[in-house]
Amino acid sequence: MGERGTVAYLVDNLGKRYEAHAAAGTVPFDTILQPGTSTISKMRFDVPSAVGTLSLVYTHAHGFPIGWLIISEGGWFAQPAIMRLE
Repeated sequence: MGERGTVAYLVDNLGKRYEAHAAAGTVPFDTILQPGTSTISKMRFDVPSAVGTLSLVYTHAHGFPIGWLIISEGGWFAQPAIMRLE
């Protein structure tokens, strides 16, 4: 299913947020794919070289997505997916 309202961004160890910029021709997160297919989305982040540890955050931008509900371990109200980058 297409993930409407989904965003990815970086955050540093001080909590400063760095927005993603999609590369030309990148397939948006809200594109619906056929079963068994996949795609790669390339994003660019402008981050100063002096920034220390970064983490990638993948979450919804604007509240509760009314179009669907996924029930899973952790549920909707859990923290967004955050991956520390080495």
